Amino acid sequence: MTTFGLHHGLHQARRPPDTASTTRHGVHKVRRSPSPAAAAAYRTRLSGSSEGLRALAALAPQLPDTACRDLLIDYACAGPGLPQRLVAEVRRIRN
Repeated sequence: MTTFGLHHGLHQARRPPDTASTTRHGVHKVRRSPSPAAAAAYRTRLSGSSEGLRALAALAPQLPDTACRDLLIDYACAGPGLPQRLVAEVRRIRN
């Protein structure tokens, strides 16, 4: 490698990669905030919040991924002290 080639190579190595090239190589990660449905499910599971379960019931039918929807419902319905009638109502969304 010539001196010019070595210098040019080092210059390229120091430059931060652009988003397009990192995306092509699978390095760039898209940062997303948690969905409102996921937030409601976690809130319900941790606190036994009936409000959180009602929020999830309202949001769940809008989720395009049924596997994710069902997982969130199962997770939320395992929360402590939730009214069984409400849990049964929300579980019916799965079917």
